Amino acid sequence: MPQPDALTFEREVLDSFQAALSTLPGVEFHALGFDDRAGRASIDGLGEITVQDQTTMLIIEAKMQVFPADIRNIIWKMQDYRRTHLDNRPAVLMIASNTISPGARKELQDAKVGYYDMSGSLFLPVPGAYVLIDRPMTQKQEKIVGSVFDGRRGQVVEALWEAQRDWRGVKAIAERVEMSASMVSETLQELERHDWVESRGNGPSKERRLSDWTGLLDAWTEHEKRRPAARTTTFYVPKMKPAQLIEAYDALAQRHGLTYEATGEIAGNLYAPHVTQVGVVRVRLVPHKAALTSLADLDAREVGDGYNLVLLTAGTKSLPFRERHDGIWCASPLRTYLDLLKSGGRGKDHARFLREQKLQLP
Repeated sequence: MPQPDALTFEREVLDSFQAALSTLPGVEFHALGFDDRAGRASIDGLGEITVQDQTTMLIIEAKMQVFPADIRNIIWKMQDYRRTHLDNRPAVLMIASNTISPGARKELQDAKVGYYDMSGSLFLPVPGAYVLIDRPMTQKQEKIVGSVFDGRRGQVVEALWEAQRDWRGVKAIAERVEMSASMVSETLQELERHDWVESRGNGPSKERRLSDWTGLLDAWTEHEKRRPAARTTTFYVPKMKPAQLIEAYDALAQRHGLTYEATGEIAGNLYAPHVTQVGVVRVRLVPHKAALTSLADLDAREVGDGYNLVLLTAGTKSLPFRERHDGIWCASPLRTYLDLLKSGGRGKDHARFLREQKLQLP
């Protein structure tokens, strides 16, 4: 038997689903209650929905979270219930959940399986109506779905991206990003739930590689658009154009033992030239005691406006995916693309161009 907290959740999400149906004009819903959960084919709820004098049965499953990898088993369970308990009578399959990822929403639409989640998103493919209300995820839902891209977990995704079509195991990725094997393993499991990776082998020898490049990049793009901008410190360095400034900063970094990577337009232009003039040099820097004091070498002063140097603090102790180009360290093309999305000005246009020209998917 489910624990009381699970039953409470199911009741809440099913009540919310029923309330959402009550707001639709010309739609009547009659709940038939919970199944007694006896046997392997038990489901969470049954109901009848009437639209334009056409009544259809709903078979409803309540889930805390739904990702693409979960869908097949959920659908199989509901179909088995219909077969064994309803003699295969016509019915619409319906998932009610706290959180349904964007990828799972799309797959459910393609499969003509209805869904409702607590953002208010609703897909209802019933005779007499076709309802699709697609609302953005709440902040709480975004934290659940997008957490795989945050902080050091995002470096696991970058390691798979860097590997292209090669297979990578937990140990190899952990060594590449200097992270615990347990955190790497957890992140890879989350990626599997999204159906962005494929796997081979079992146990310690299990390996993964990216399979849905477009889906992953689309999801990361949307996550970056919603995520608050990183904290920055802005400076004005006199008598230097951007090309001179980044060269001078590289020399400064070498003198003071700083680990940095140029990003934004200056790195984007090296990978895929798009703008004729770069106005601001953006640099991500691993925290170091000389991070600010070293700027005296450039006669830099902190300003709020009119800046030409922006420092972003890295949330990690290393920058494992940076690349050396034309004598400067640059963020990887993937990271540069993500940073351009948040850089303002023509950053989004440059990001789109970089994606087309450099991040050509395998």
